Amino acid sequence: MFWDKLSFVYDLMETLYNRKVFIETGVKVAEYIDRKDVVFSIMLFSKKPISPV
Repeated sequence: MFWDKLSFVYDLMETLYNRKVFIETGVKVAEYIDRKDVVFSIMLFSKKPISPV
């Protein structure tokens, strides 16, 4: 089928674009974080419970 032959191109472009957006978002958020701030990392889809420590 037509789509089966071109789907890898779509997947590649989506991966590259999402990586760029993810990196740029991290850089922008980092501008708002001070060295004194406490930053919590939350894994929304983690199968393991997150320790409050």
